[in-house]
Amino acid sequence: MHILSALIGIIFIVLVVFFSASNIETVTVSLWPFSLSLTAPLFIIILATAALSFIFGGAFVWLNNLAKNFANYRKQKALAKAQSQAPASPTANQKKDTI
Repeated sequence: MHILSALIGIIFIVLVVFFSASNIETVTVSLWPFSLSLTAPLFIIILATAALSFIFGGAFVWLNNLAKNFANYRKQKALAKAQSQAPASPTANQKKDTI
């Protein structure tokens, strides 16, 4: 499995290098309602946008799962408390004697 992960990572890095070498033109990106503009090589703008999208997407998923994980933690604590307070179940020998 580690070899497959390494192979996929190497292929991805090679593709990023080829993409970066192919898109070295300088472009100006401006944000319309504001007078903000950025001049940089095209590959930097695209890779930075992809990285920010990845980070924001991961943060969104993490925050979305945080409430579910907290609820599961509370249920596990309640279950452990209930199990510790429940009387011990009869063993197989005790069941055999009562039949």
